[in-house]
Amino acid sequence: MLDFMFAVTHASHWHSINMNQFPGHYPLYSRMLGSSFVSRVEDITPGVWFNAFVPMKGVTIKYGVTTVDNLCSDLLNWNSLYLAGRMHKPIRIIKDDARVRLTQQVNLTSAIRTALLTLPENFSETELFERIAGFSYAGDIRMLLPAENRDLAPHTRAVHLRKLPKNLLSHLTEHYASADIPPREVDESMYWTRLASDPKLSLAIQHELEGIVRYPSTVQTIKGVVSAGFGKSLRYAGNKVGKWWKGFGSGQKSS
Repeated sequence: MLDFMFAVTHASHWHSINMNQFPGHYPLYSRMLGSSFVSRVEDITPGVWFNAFVPMKGVTIKYGVTTVDNLCSDLLNWNSLYLAGRMHKPIRIIKDDARVRLTQQVNLTSAIRTALLTLPENFSETELFERIAGFSYAGDIRMLLPAENRDLAPHTRAVHLRKLPKNLLSHLTEHYASADIPPREVDESMYWTRLASDPKLSLAIQHELEGIVRYPSTVQTIKGVVSAGFGKSLRYAGNKVGKWWKGFGSGQKSS
């Protein structure tokens, strides 16, 4: 199933037009309640409405709808990482948008910074990309990084740390609020250097990332039942379980 994400300016207006052109993409009750209902459900964190199992020119697709504002905000700040995490993977942009292109570059840079702060002293390119993809799920690339790319100096780590997305940085400062570290107001440079030098920083970042992702992903799963309808939701869940079981069976055989 091919996945698409449409970032639109006015969600309710877009759904109204799309619902008139392709009513079969939406469950019956959402058509009865109208585009305003769909857009209100979409607005719930992480701000996406999905139409799944849509036949299109001989293939089956799933497409999500969000607003450009919501997409750019998540790319910049990692409010939920639901959209930003997906855009850490290889994607194809069908229609370019200057604001999305710019915020996507920030998003990718943030992913590199976060990965560097959580990886050990020696790591491969495989591990780098797996770590980045692992912010939402694991990836697989095989090449080694040269030793010059290691990034361990406390000052350098502090620079990366201070430039992390706003929401993740807020979570981290709250995480360290009770630590024995001089307040930022006293010496901001020293504050970030002390945080960057903490041997448990990697675990703290991973813990806070899990906290950011957990709630919106849970909410979106529940919203999926509303947007797709009960029948499609069961079918989608069945496909996911089937993929998991296939992978589990392969793992058992190889071991």
